Amino acid sequence: MAIAECLYGIGGAYWDLCMAWWGGDLVACFREDPVRPVLVSTADLVGVEQIDGYMRQIRDFLDDDNLVTLGIHGMGGVGKTTLLERVNNNFHDIRAAQRFDYVIFVTVSVLPTSSRSRKQILKRLDKVNVFNEIRVEFAQVGVPTPCAENKCKIILTSRSKSVCCKMGIPRKLLEVEPLSESEAWILFKKNVGGDVDLDQRDQEICRHAKAVAKKCGGLPLALKIVGRTMATAVSAGEWREAERNLHLLEDMEEKSYLLPPFCCLFKEDENISIHKLIHYWIAEGFLDSPHSKSTSEAEDRGNRIITTLISASLLQKGDKIWNGFKQMCLRLTSSESDKYGKFLLYPGMNIDIISDLKSWNDVRRVSLCDLVSHQQFIHQRRQKYHWITCAVTPFDLQYTELQNLPDSISGLVNLSELNVSNTKLQSLPNSIGSLVQLHHLDLQYTELQNLPDSIGGLVNLRKLDVSNTKLQSLPNSIGSLVQLHHLDLQYTELQNLLDSIGGLVNLEKLKVSETKLQSLPNSIGSLVQLQHLDLQYTELQNLPDSIDGLVNLKYLNMSNTKLQSLPNSIGSLVQLHHLDLRYTELQIFQILLILSVAFVNLIELNVSNTKLQSLPNNIGSLVQLHHLDLRNTKLQNLPDSIGGLVNLKYLFASQTKLQSLPNSIGSLVQLHLLDLQCTELKNLPDSIGGLVNLSELDVSNTKLQSLPNSIESLVQLHHLDLQYTELQNLPDSIGGLVNLIELNVSNTKLQSLPNSIGSLVQLHYLDLQYTKLQNLPDSNGGLVNLSELNVSNTKLQSLPNSIGSLVQLHHLDLQYTKLQNLPDSIGGLVNLSELNVSNTKLQSLPNSIESLVQLYHLDLQYTKLQNLPDSIGGLVNLRKLDVSNTNIQSLPNSIGSLVQLHHLDLQYTELQNLPDSIGGLVNLEKLNLSNTKLQSLPNSIGSLVQLHHLDLQYTELQNLPDSISGLVNLRKLDVSNTKLQSLSNSIGSLVQLHHLDLQYTELQNLSDSIGGLVNLEKLNVSNTKLQSLPNSIGSLVQLHHLDYNIQNYKIFQILSVAL
Repeated sequence: MAIAECLYGIGGAYWDLCMAWWGGDLVACFREDPVRPVLVSTADLVGVEQIDGYMRQIRDFLDDDNLVTLGIHGMGGVGKTTLLERVNNNFHDIRAAQRFDYVIFVTVSVLPTSSRSRKQILKRLDKVNVFNEIRVEFAQVGVPTPCAENKCKIILTSRSKSVCCKMGIPRKLLEVEPLSESEAWILFKKNVGGDVDLDQRDQEICRHAKAVAKKCGGLPLALKIVGRTMATAVSAGEWREAERNLHLLEDMEEKSYLLPPFCCLFKEDENISIHKLIHYWIAEGFLDSPHSKSTSEAEDRGNRIITTLISASLLQKGDKIWNGFKQMCLRLTSSESDKYGKFLLYPGMNIDIISDLKSWNDVRRVSLCDLVSHQQFIHQRRQKYHWITCAVTPFDLQYTELQNLPDSISGLVNLSELNVSNTKLQSLPNSIGSLVQLHHLDLQYTELQNLPDSIGGLVNLRKLDVSNTKLQSLPNSIGSLVQLHHLDLQYTELQNLLDSIGGLVNLEKLKVSETKLQSLPNSIGSLVQLQHLDLQYTELQNLPDSIDGLVNLKYLNMSNTKLQSLPNSIGSLVQLHHLDLRYTELQIFQILLILSVAFVNLIELNVSNTKLQSLPNNIGSLVQLHHLDLRNTKLQNLPDSIGGLVNLKYLFASQTKLQSLPNSIGSLVQLHLLDLQCTELKNLPDSIGGLVNLSELDVSNTKLQSLPNSIESLVQLHHLDLQYTELQNLPDSIGGLVNLIELNVSNTKLQSLPNSIGSLVQLHYLDLQYTKLQNLPDSNGGLVNLSELNVSNTKLQSLPNSIGSLVQLHHLDLQYTKLQNLPDSIGGLVNLSELNVSNTKLQSLPNSIESLVQLYHLDLQYTKLQNLPDSIGGLVNLRKLDVSNTNIQSLPNSIGSLVQLHHLDLQYTELQNLPDSIGGLVNLEKLNLSNTKLQSLPNSIGSLVQLHHLDLQYTELQNLPDSISGLVNLRKLDVSNTKLQSLSNSIGSLVQLHHLDLQYTELQNLSDSIGGLVNLEKLNVSNTKLQSLPNSIGSLVQLHHLDYNIQNYKIFQILSVAL
C-alpha cells in the first residue's frame, strides 16, 4: 500500500458518532462556518484542458450519491497531490460543497500512527477528507467507513491502482496521466526561463533541450526540477551533457548529492529539519572549507545549498522533501554502486528484519531510529558480527530503549556521528574515547549523569550535545576537545564549569542556560573563538574580569539571572551584536554608559523588565542598533540623542512611565515598529512624520488626546492602534495613510470621522466600537478594500447610502447601536458573510437584503422586528439566522429557500405557527422555538432530515405530528413545560435520539414504540400525569439517566424489572 493524501467528507448526520468515538467534545469543536478548507501549499498546474477534465470527474463524483470513494492513481510526480490540493483549496467553488459540513486534508505515512492521524483530523475540523497514499484501515486513523447513509465521501491518491481498489465499494477510479509532449515542453520552457524562448535559440540547443524534456516522461515535478536546474545552461555542450546523463549542472550535482545520503535519515511522515540536515553534512566534513573550520561559516554554506535546493524544488519550504524524491534517495543509498557507501535505514521496523542482515561490510550510514528493541539488536549485532568490519560514519539510535553501549563500539573507527538522543542511556563506555574520527555526539534527553574521562580522546569532536540530561559535572579531560565548536549543556544539573574549559580554543557556541551554574571560571577568557554564550536562567551573580578575552563574542544572553554587576572589562567585547539583560538585578545606567562607548557593533539590546530609569545621552552612539527593547522599565523619557540610532528598526517602550517623545524621534528613518502602549504619553511630536518607513504604530492604552497633522507623512504605515486613548477626533491628514491596513480607534471618545477617511483605499479593518460616534460620513464608501467594520456599542443612528460601495466587506457589526433601519444600498455588500444588528431598534429589513448571497450569519436578536421580508429567501448561503427575542409573529413562505441554513433561533418571539415551507430547510441542524406561542407543527417538519436539536419548551403545543418520525438524525427533543398530552407511535422511529425531555407536560402515558429509541441516554418524564410505563422501556439499553415521579407501586415495579 502506498502513502495517500485523501479528501474526506463527513455528512452532518454521522459527525456526533465520530466525535463520541474520538472522545472529543462536540460543543467545543463545532464550527458554524460553511465548508472552508484550510489551504495547503500547491504547485502550479499545467495542461489546463487535462486538469479541467479531472476536475469535472471529481465534481461528478461529489454529486453522485451512489459513490462514496474516489481513488486517484498514477505515477509518482504526475501531479496527483497537486490536483487534490486544488480540490481542497477551491472546494467552496464546487457545487456539491454545500452538501458537506467539513473538509479535512490528512496525510497518512508509510508507517502511520493512528493517534497522529486522529490529531490531524481533530486539529482540522472544518466535513470531505484528503489522504496521500494510505496503508491502514480508515477506522484506525479516525475516519468512519463512508456510506450513503452517513453521507461521508473519501478521495484518496496513491501510485498503486490496487490500493485504490481496496477502498471498498461503491467506488470510482481516476488515473492521472503524464502530460502530453507539447504540454511537457511548455512547462519545461517555463521553468528554464530566460529572456529568450528555447524555441528561438540555436537549433542544436533546442534539439537537446527537447530531448532532456522528453526524458522527464511528462511528469510535471520532474519537468520543474530539471527545468529550473538547467536555467543557467547557455551552451549546446551543457545541454548535450544533460541529455546524456541527466546529472545536469556540475554546480547542481555538487549540491544535490548531499541530499540522497541524508534525507533518508528522516521518517517519511516527518518534516526534515534543515538544522539537523546541515549538521549531518558538517559531521561528514562535506561543508569544510580549506580556508576555515568555523562551524558557523559551515552552517552558512549549508543554508546557501538549501536555498539552491528549494529553488530547484528538491526541497519545499517548511523543511519538507518530496516523498517521491525521498524514495529515489532510498534506492540510491542502498544500491551497491552508491559512491558514498550503503545506508541501512529501518526507522520503526521490527528487530527480526534487521538482525538477519548478512553483510555490514559496505555500510557507511545507519539509521535505526524508533526501533523498539534496540538493546536486543545491539546484543545480537555484537554476537553475530564484528563492529570492526564496519565503515559506518553516522549511526542513528535515537528514540530507542537503549540503556548502554558495548565496549566494542570502539571498533567503529570511522564513525563521524553518533546519535543516542532520547534513549535510556545511563553511561558511556570508557572505550568511547577510541572514536577518534567522531565529529558529532548527541546525548540529549538521556539518563546520563556524567561523562567518562576518556571523552578527552575524541580529538576531532566538533559538536557535543548533553542537554536535557542529569549531568552534574564535566570531567577535566573536556579541555582536550580542542576541535570542539559547539557545546550544549542546557537543562542539566550542572553547577560549575572547570578551569579546563579554557582548553576549548575553537569553541564557537556554549549553552549553559537553565542550569544551576553559579559562576564562570577565569579560564573562560581563553575561548577566543566563542561567538555565542547563553547563560539565561542560571544562578549567575557576576562575570569574571577575564570575560574581556572573548574578543569574537557576538551573542551574550544573561537574562533571568541574579546578575548584579558587570566588570569594566565587558567593554572589550567590541564584536558583540546581541546583548540580553532582561530580568536581571543590574544597575543598568552604569552598564549603558559602557555600552554606548564600547559596543559600536551592537545590533540588538534588551533591557526590558529591569530597574532602568533613563538612558545615557550617548546612547545615540550605537549606530548599528536595529532592536531596542525597553519594555516594563521605569523609563520616563528618551534623550535627544536617541535620534542617532539611524539604523533602528524596532523600538519597544510599552509599559513604561514615558510621558513624551523627543523631537529627534523623527530621525529614526529606518524604524518599522514603534510600541508605546500602556505609557503616560499625551501627544506625539510633529517630527513623528519623519518615520517614513514606519509600518506599525501602537499608542493604545495611553493618555493620547490628538494626532499631529504630520501623521499623513507615514505613508508606509500598515497598522495604527489608538484604542483606549483620550482621542476625540482624527485629523484630516489621516487620509494620507494610503497604505494603512488596520485602524483601531475603539474605546475612545471619538465623535466623528473626517471625510478624508475615504482615502484609505487599502484599509481592511476598521474598529470603532465603544466610541461616541453618531454617524459615518458618505466618504466611507471609498474604503473599497474594507473587509471588517465594527461600529458596535456606539450611538450610531443610521448608515450612509455609500455603505453599499464596500464590496469587499465580509463582517459588519452594528450591535448595541441606535440603528432603526438599514438603507436599500445594503444590498451592494455582495461579499458580506456576517451581519450583526442585534440589540438595536431595527424595525424592518429592506428587500435588498436578498442580494447578500454570501451571507452566512445574520443576527437580529433583541430588535424591534415584527416580520421578515419575502426577499429573505435570497440568502441562499445563510447558515445561521437568529431572530430570538423579537416581535416576529410569522415567517414568510420564502424561508424554505434557505437550503443551507443550519441554525434557526426563534425563541422568545410572538410566533404562533410555522409555514409548510419550513420543510425546505433540508440542512437545518438546530431549531429553537422555545418560549413562543406555537400551537402546532406542520407535517412538513418531518422533512428536516438533518435536524439534531429541536427545542419546543414553554410553547402552547398539544401534540406532535406523525411526520416527526422523519427526523432520523434528531438527538435532542425538548417539549417540556407544554400542554403535550400524548406521543404518537412514530416517536419510536427517532433511533438517533439521545435526550428526550417531557417534564411538566400533560402526558398520561408512553406508547410501546418508545422502545425503538435504542440510543436514548436521558429521559425526563418528571412532573407529568404519567401513571405507568410500557414494557418496551426495557429496550432502552443506552439509557443512563431517567427522571420520573414514582406515583404508584406499579411504575416502580416495572422499572425494577425493565431497567
